[in-house]
Amino acid sequence: MVYAAVKSALSVGQTYREFVTLVTGAPGTGKTSVSATIALYRSQTKRPLLIVCGSNQGLDVISNRIVKALQFQNDPQGADGIFQFDTEYHEEAETQFAPRIQAVSDTEFVMKIRSDLGQMEIADQQFTLLRLSIEASTTQQNGLSLGSHIIKRLEYAKWLGPGWLGSDDNEMVPLWTFLTYQEALARRGFLFLEDVVEDPSVMADAGDSAYMLATLVSRRKGAWRELQQFNLQKARVVLCTASTAGRKLLRGFWPLTVLVEEASQLTETLTVNGIARILGSVKKAVLSGEIKQLGPTVPSRNADEFYDSETLPFFARFL
Repeated sequence: MVYAAVKSALSVGQTYREFVTLVTGAPGTGKTSVSATIALYRSQTKRPLLIVCGSNQGLDVISNRIVKALQFQNDPQGADGIFQFDTEYHEEAETQFAPRIQAVSDTEFVMKIRSDLGQMEIADQQFTLLRLSIEASTTQQNGLSLGSHIIKRLEYAKWLGPGWLGSDDNEMVPLWTFLTYQEALARRGFLFLEDVVEDPSVMADAGDSAYMLATLVSRRKGAWRELQQFNLQKARVVLCTASTAGRKLLRGFWPLTVLVEEASQLTETLTVNGIARILGSVKKAVLSGEIKQLGPTVPSRNADEFYDSETLPFFARFL
C-alpha cells in the first residue's frame, strides 16, 4: 500500500483527476513515511516541493522523519536546500517591499562602515550576539531552519574576512550587505552624538539621527529578507504552515509538487491558501490525512455564517 501511494503521488498525469492524489489510512499505516519518501525523491531529483501543514508541531514530525531518512540513506547532499519555516520568522511589515522595489541608496555612514569591514574582521563578541539573535527567532528542532543555514554562511563570510572581495561567490554580496547594516546598528552610539558643524547656520536637524537609525533598522530587515530569498532560489524542499504558505518571502519559490500534511484537519480555506499562490507551477497536489481522526477546528462557531461548510475539510470532498 505504501508503494502504491508513493507511486501515485510521484506520477504526473494530463487530467484533473490525476492532478490530485489522496493518501489516507489509520494512524501507524505509513502516511508520514509516504510523505518523507516523496520529499526525499523530489530533493534528490531537484524538483522543488512545498510541504504545508496545519501546525508547527506537525511540521516538526515530518521534518524529523525527513532528517532520519537522510541519515539512513547517507545522502551526500544531506539537508542542503531543505528548509523549514516557523510561523514567526523575522518577517516584519518593514520587510514587505513590492516586487522590484528597493530601499533608497545607502547613506555615507553605511558606505564608510562597508569600507571598514572590507579591511578588518568582525569582532567575535558582536558576531556571537548576532548568531544568538537569529537563533532566537528560528526553529532549532532539527537543523532544517533557513536561519541556521544562513548563520553558517555568515560564519563563512566572517572567516573569509577581506578575502570576500576576491570571491566569485554571488552570495557574498547579500551576506556582507546584511553584516554591514548589522555593524552599523552595533555602532549606533555614533548616531546619538551631538551634531557639530563649523557653521551653526547649517546645523543638522535634530531628527536626522533618529531618522538614520530607523532607516538602518529597516534596511537591515530588508537585507535579511534578500538573504532568505537568495537561498530559497536554490531550495529543493520547503516546509511551512498552511496559514503562512502565501507569504511574500516565498513568491520566488515555484514548486512542481505541493504536499498538504494533516489535510483532514484543515479547513477548506486553509488548504486552498496553502496551494493557491503556486497553482501556476504545480503539476501535482498530494493531500495526506485520515477523515476518522479529528476534523478542522473552526473558532467562533455562533458568529461564523460559514461554520457548517468550514467543518468539512477540503480533503473530505475528494473521498
